[in-house]
Amino acid sequence: MQRFNPDIHIPATQEDGKRIEQALWEGWELTVEAGTGTVWIGSREEKIAACVKK
Repeated sequence: MQRFNPDIHIPATQEDGKRIEQALWEGWELTVEAGTGTVWIGSREEKIAACVKK
């Protein structure tokens, strides 16, 4: 798992981008599963989106 970095992790869809932006705006720390690109939201252990690396 890596910490979400908007400079290298690109949302897979516009909807994923909206979910990621909302979670970051709310102050959540996001992590990205290296093999799948699944984005997880902080301590809620909830999948919220998918992303790809630049």
